[in-house]
Amino acid sequence: MDKILILRLGSAGDVLLTVPAVRALRKAFPAARIDYLTKAQYVPLVRHHPGLSGVFGMGPGDRGEIRFLREKIKSGYDLVVDLHGNLRSRLLTAGPGMPERIRVRKYAFKRRLLSFFKINRLRGVPGVAERCLACLAEKGVKDDGKGLEIFPDEEARRKASALMGKAGLAQKEAVALAVGAKWFTKQWPARAFINLIRLLPQEKFVLLGSAGEEKTASEITAAVPGRAADFTGMTGLLTAGEVLRGCKGLVSNDSALMHLGCAVNIPVVALFGSTVREFGFFPFRAKAIVLEKPLSCRPCTTKGRHRCPLGTLECLESITPEEVAGALNKLGVV
Repeated sequence: MDKILILRLGSAGDVLLTVPAVRALRKAFPAARIDYLTKAQYVPLVRHHPGLSGVFGMGPGDRGEIRFLREKIKSGYDLVVDLHGNLRSRLLTAGPGMPERIRVRKYAFKRRLLSFFKINRLRGVPGVAERCLACLAEKGVKDDGKGLEIFPDEEARRKASALMGKAGLAQKEAVALAVGAKWFTKQWPARAFINLIRLLPQEKFVLLGSAGEEKTASEITAAVPGRAADFTGMTGLLTAGEVLRGCKGLVSNDSALMHLGCAVNIPVVALFGSTVREFGFFPFRAKAIVLEKPLSCRPCTTKGRHRCPLGTLECLESITPEEVAGALNKLGVV
């Protein structure tokens, strides 16, 4: 194989979970050109990966862009490794004249079976990162047993250092709190984060999240003034990763920041609500504790919801700040 394209359009956490496969593929084909196609906003996560020859981003995915990318793939590669396996990735790679294709197994039907009918046929199914590696086994690609990684640029390092310096935080002094998530049913309530901070008066905290999570962060900082540095909306993915690298641990909802914490090798306490480990997105080969409750309503979705179907959010409300503090203590963070 001389020219290989890896395809994973998103999301950020999913792109991070492909990194072990990229690393293993490069080891198996040291002389090949290996490129990576993802959505434009996720390019920074793999742009500086030493195992990649090139990284390019996909925009809105309109007909013209799909047509252009199909021609690029058809003429430019010997093998496409589709680690997404959705309709759009199939549109990009299917049809006559296309290079050989390998696709990750997604277990989509079994995921829906568990979510909608609570019939679990996913026990023993490997996680997403392992599925990506497994689909490459036919090409002689071997799992090296290592975990996730990120590859920051100098700008990310500089921005992270400036943020920590402005907040007066030394290396490995603060605990990071990832206070948001894309879906409501993955968000531990703000008051729970507030009570966690109050439970640990000796600790310093950093709040991380996207611009859309600034309201939650403001509620937290207003309730515990002077206890947490608010960096929400101030960091891109790589800068957030470098901030996390400088922290001594992370408490995170099921989000990309959870995977970033794993990638920079800090202890992680992960909080899971509407989704479950069988879907394959748990912390990968990391020093981590996952807190979740064995409720009959879980999972209520394969991804997340904008509201709790029962109106209680019991899956997350029932995870107490005391449990989270205990997990941080068990991991040696506090």
